[in-house]
Formats: sequence, C-alpha cells, structure tokens
Amino acid sequence: MVPTGLHGVELAQVTFGDDVLVVGIGPVGLMAVAGANLHGAAHIIGVGSRPVCQEAARSTARRISSSYRDGAIEDQVASLTDGRGVDKVVIAGRRQRHLRLRREIRSPLEASSETSTTWATAST
Repeated sequence: MVPTGLHGVELAQVTFGDDVLVVGIGPVGLMAVAGANLHGAAHIIGVGSRPVCQEAARSTARRISSSYRDGAIEDQVASLTDGRGVDKVVIAGRRQRHLRLRREIRSPLEASSETSTTWATAST
C-alpha cells in the first residue's frame, strides 16, 4: 500500500506548491496523501467516506478531508479551492465513478492556457 500510494504521487508528478486531490482515502489513498505532503504539496484534499480515514487525512495542516456523501466531488473541489481547481489528482479508489472525474475536475487554467491538471491512478 505504501509503494502504491507513493507511486501514484510520482505518476501525478506532484511538486512543491501544488494543490492535490486524492480520491479514495483508504490505505492506498492515505499513503498518497502522505506522499503528496512529502513532495511539498501546498494543499491536499482527500475524499473518502470512512470517518477514521478522514481523521487520518486531516491529522496535519494543509490537509482538507471531504466525503463522497457531502455532494459531488467536483462541486466540493470547486468550493474548497474558491473555483481554482487542483493541479494534480491521484485516484486511489476503484469505483468507476471516480474515473469520470477526469472530465469534470480540472484547473480553470486548462481552459485558458497550456497548463493542465496531471492525473494518476494508484491501484492495488
């Protein structure tokens, strides 16, 4: 689980100052949250539904935890980032609905420049 979560962060090319979304904060996703922190992410949004995992993701500064039950993930990301979106996304959940997020969550900069959100899927 540790290597898988960290590999997802490497595939997403998380760098210092990035805003990162980790979808699925079970064991692999929590390791992706830790990896994003090690890579210097400015803000990390972890989305999951288990309270114990949400608390673990919230355990240090710069981590914001959200739940699938709180509404559409793309709406939550827009709200948490004041409409800016995120720079990098790591999908650590296996649900099919997570994969559709590629079309729905993106940085507003993508529409107006060459900048784009980097995606990675970490699966066991």
